[in-house]
Amino acid sequence: MEIKIELLRLGKKQIDLCKELNRRGISCCSSDLSYALNNVPRPKYDQLRTESEKVINDWKEKAYD
Repeated sequence: MEIKIELLRLGKKQIDLCKELNRRGISCCSSDLSYALNNVPRPKYDQLRTESEKVINDWKEKAYD
């Protein structure tokens, strides 16, 4: 999934995603998310990408309801 493109489609920003990840208990700062979205290979960033996809899928479901 191209997370940046999906954020644009949803009218969301990276900071919105970062706040939602923090709300869900996943420690995230803007620089971590930026590295993750630019596919820097680190276990923490892999987790952020996976959780970001879940958040985006949730946002998509709400947008289409």
